[in-house]
Order: sequence, then C-alpha cells, then structure tokens
Amino acid sequence: MATLNFADPVIAQPRSQMTKKAKVILGIVIGCCIFFFFLIILSCCIMDRKRPNVVENIPKRSDCINQRLPPMLFKEWHKLGEADPLNQQQVSKAEHVCVICLEVLEEQDSIRVLNCQHIYHRQCFDQWFTTTLHDFCPLCHQPVLPRESNTIAQGC
Repeated sequence: MATLNFADPVIAQPRSQMTKKAKVILGIVIGCCIFFFFLIILSCCIMDRKRPNVVENIPKRSDCINQRLPPMLFKEWHKLGEADPLNQQQVSKAEHVCVICLEVLEEQDSIRVLNCQHIYHRQCFDQWFTTTLHDFCPLCHQPVLPRESNTIAQGC
C-alpha cells in the first residue's frame, strides 16, 4: 500500500539546508541593523555640525556685556541709591542677595546692574550670561541687552 506524505515541504528539507537559510536570513537582519545604526550615527554628526558653535559667541557676548553694563563695586552702587532723591525705597545692604548664587552681596563685591535695576555678582552673572546664552534677567525676564538701532550696527 502506498503511503501519502503530507509533511510540510520546509520541515521535510534536510537539516543542512535549513541552517543555510537561517544563516542567510540572520546575516541579512544583522546587516540591516548595522546599516541603520551607522545611518543614525551619521545623521547625528550632520545635525551636530549644523548647530551654532556656542564657544564662538562667548567672547562677543562678554565684550558686549562689559561695554553696555560695566561692573562696579556694591558699595558704590549702594551710595548712588542713597543719594538719589527719587529713590523712595531705602534698602539696607544686608537685604541684597545675588539670586544666581544666593549669597548676600558684600561691600567689596563686584556687581553688574542690569537695565531693570536688578543686581548680581559680576562673576555669577557673566558665567550665567555667556555660557548658557540666556538673554533675559533671571528675576524679571526683561532683555539684558535691549536692541537699539546703534547697538545693532556695533553687533552687540
């Protein structure tokens, strides 16, 4: 009597042929993964080149801040405030705090006074302004260097 063999043709193949096909498929999958990995790395490198270089902007920003907001001693600034007849609010020296480092301002500290009249340690503000590229006062968010027609021509 004849027996019918209804076995799956893939399963019925010899073992050596199955391993060859599996190796080919595995090779294709691994090759595609490696290709996409390098494609992602390449796209990250290209995107990084398109980003502006922060280091190039630091000297220009520090020059502008020195030009437009020169540093002064805290005791000199406080004397100017006491001598101003329009100054209705007399604040003691102990009440002034640099909100960047949260330290009390001392008489000998070098400070920067922004256009909004907020004051900070010069070192704290310069680092905050130049390295993080913030353009606004940390307290009131007014522009540190407001754009004016003559400053645009100077590049500040």
